[in-house]
Amino acid sequence: MLLVSDIAVGAPYEGTGAVYIYHGDKSGIVFEPVQKILAENIDPRLKGFGISFSNGEDIDGNHYNGNFMSKSVSVPDG
Repeated sequence: MLLVSDIAVGAPYEGTGAVYIYHGDKSGIVFEPVQKILAENIDPRLKGFGISFSNGEDIDGNHYNGNFMSKSVSVPDG
């Protein structure tokens, strides 16, 4: 049985940027996103949000590479 992982798709040129989360299952990717993360909801000053991702890492010890870290970070200053 093939099991497809969930995926994150960056859309950095959609407005100020967005990331779409899609679930995967044994039949493939479910093409309706389960979550849309908008840059403007995090910080209106963000530009190009979602332009890059790194490899998934098992940072919680559950044997799934399901946590993604960006190559850059945005920290609102207040």
